[in-house]
Amino acid sequence: MDIRFDSSAAPEAIGLCHRLKRTPADGAACALIIVCDRIDPTDRIRAELAGSDFVLARPLGRGELAGALEACRVTLPVDARRH
Repeated sequence: MDIRFDSSAAPEAIGLCHRLKRTPADGAACALIIVCDRIDPTDRIRAELAGSDFVLARPLGRGELAGALEACRVTLPVDARRH
């Protein structure tokens, strides 16, 4: 899903993030990780206030994303190619 945090769309984006954090589909907590092309300091603050767990910038490596997911207690599937 693509969400914009710029001034024109910020209220809707922040509202969506709040709803995602409040209403998990199965009652379990959800991890909200925002990936941006660039991270403007204002956008980072807006995202964090909206409830994001991490704000990451592209280009994004598998290790960086895996670290954020693991910090949110999301387990990645085992990569069969690595065995």
